[in-house]
Amino acid sequence: MFDKLKGQFKQLQMAQQLMKDKDFQALIKTPKIQQVVNDPDVRAAVMSQDFSKLGSNPKLLELMRDPEIATLFSKLDPTKFKA
Repeated sequence: MFDKLKGQFKQLQMAQQLMKDKDFQALIKTPKIQQVVNDPDVRAAVMSQDFSKLGSNPKLLELMRDPEIATLFSKLDPTKFKA
């Protein structure tokens, strides 16, 4: 029980670190990201943790191939987001 709670706490810490990062903020504020994040199918897949639906969602796949989004992702430093 405590291991699961500990894992959730670490995820929350990482999310807080992400939200403070200017490069991450720039990424999530782009209209292309907002459009996909607000898509009902994507939201449902995230809420149900259905990674197969997420991985096959055409809008998400298109977003992952987008050069502008790739550039923004490349600016993120994953070492800054440790829980």
